[in-house]
Amino acid sequence: GGSVVSHRDDLELGEGKDRVVGMWFPDIPVPQGARIKRAYVQFTADEKVPCSEKTDLVLHAELAPNADSCKKAKHNITSRRKTAASVKWSPEPWTVAGERSAKQRTPDLSPLIQEVVDQPDWQEGNALVLVISGSGRRNAESWHSGSWSGLPMLYVEH
Repeated sequence: GGSVVSHRDDLELGEGKDRVVGMWFPDIPVPQGARIKRAYVQFTADEKVPCSEKTDLVLHAELAPNADSCKKAKHNITSRRKTAASVKWSPEPWTVAGERSAKQRTPDLSPLIQEVVDQPDWQEGNALVLVISGSGRRNAESWHSGSWSGLPMLYVEH
């Protein structure tokens, strides 16, 4: 239906073709045109019940030189223009609540970030949005979980 839910204490990654997760990262300290060596998001497992079903996710970035934050307007995430590049991720089972390890780390997202920072209007300090869709189930801590230590963190090496 295109509805957007915010202020949840977890990010429900996967859970069917209709579930799309958007994550806004402000103030990215990467200059325009920088060569991205490596990038990933580190999540923290939220689910207290094991998430062990097969999960296949696809990550894109919004192709915008300074992405707006995710709003509750209908289709706010799905209507955004996505990068041509995408990264597939089939995460291992998440069986320990609160775990923050390689199991909860995306593959290298440098093709997505590179496409964004190569835009002529990109500037150091701008924001970007990552979009995750797919099937299966992995639940991660979110901004509203109450713990700074569990937040999804975007790491970019350039």
